[in-house]
Amino acid sequence: MKPPKTIKYRDFKALFRKYGITISPGTKHPIMRRGKDKHPVPNFGPNDDVEKCYVTSARRKFKLMPEDGVSHRDFYKR
Repeated sequence: MKPPKTIKYRDFKALFRKYGITISPGTKHPIMRRGKDKHPVPNFGPNDDVEKCYVTSARRKFKLMPEDGVSHRDFYKR
């Protein structure tokens, strides 16, 4: 399975939430957090499309990539 080129922001939040990652407001950008790990993301509306590069960047930061044991299929499964 290949990752989709874009996903809706509401889906982006839900996908990361299942791995214990929250998104909270920051000073300039929302901040994704899990434990001490933080990752800024651009501001998106709930129906905005999030490009694959932002998803991949966050997955790498939180070690949710196939090389870390989380396949694309598992990650995108709801």
